[in-house]
Amino acid sequence: MRDLISREGCFWHLCTPGELSGVLFRKRSDYVFGMNMVGLLAAIFWDRLKIYTFQIMSNHFHFIIYGDKDEVLLFYSELYRRLKKFLVFEGRFSDMKGFSYKLIKITDLVYLRNVIAYVNRNGYLIDSNYTPFSYPWGSNRYFFSMLQEYESQLQFSLQQVPVNEKRRMFHSHFNTFPPCFFLIGQYVSPLSYIAISDVESLFNNAHHYYSLVSRLVESFSDIAKEQADKIVYTDEELSSVMYSISMEKFKQKPLQLDKDGKLVVAKILHFKYNANNQQIRRLLRLDTDILNSLFPPSRR
Repeated sequence: MRDLISREGCFWHLCTPGELSGVLFRKRSDYVFGMNMVGLLAAIFWDRLKIYTFQIMSNHFHFIIYGDKDEVLLFYSELYRRLKKFLVFEGRFSDMKGFSYKLIKITDLVYLRNVIAYVNRNGYLIDSNYTPFSYPWGSNRYFFSMLQEYESQLQFSLQQVPVNEKRRMFHSHFNTFPPCFFLIGQYVSPLSYIAISDVESLFNNAHHYYSLVSRLVESFSDIAKEQADKIVYTDEELSSVMYSISMEKFKQKPLQLDKDGKLVVAKILHFKYNANNQQIRRLLRLDTDILNSLFPPSRR
């Protein structure tokens, strides 16, 4: 495993704050394009950057990339240009309004582990149909997973795809794909270009990785603040946080608190953990009118 910083570059968290743009990916075919666009960018920057993980959401992206800063910025510029071209073709260029990026340098191994876990769980928090290990629009589901072996057996080499079909898939005339690139279904498998073994080597074992993906609510909150990301948490995760806050501040279980105590906890859940009024109502059994007065819905 290379040092986090070396002469070749360092690790970066490249993200696009979703609250600033419109909905970029509305249907399955949009997401398929997005996956193929990432595969295309991986091929273009094959000798210059290494993608450790990524995830595509309806209105934003997350990437963990190793390489030189200038190359990462070129990577973003290519992503922006190709996404813009696609949305113009779809008649939806207005959805790009406000699309921007944040680039965060990663110099600490603990932080690198946490931010990889943060990225790999991002999609499931938005879509309740998935877990962090099944969300389809990214590389999250491949780490410490039998899918590595399964997809490798089903692979269909990209070199076997006719040139005209590749132009349709990638909306590009680029055709210099590495021999290891293969399709799984309609898009290039992330196994073709993600540094799976390098990522896995960052963790002690599969249990270590799973524990970070499933339990580090506090660390994820800090990462989200750093990039102004509107992360959300499940009721189960917020329940655990709520219990800790209540016991620390009041030495009482949350539902044993009086109204004033519950409001203190509610403010922490709202401002620090981005809990919405419906979640707070369910968890603390507070009146909807009180919550709407305290946290007006129009502000969210």
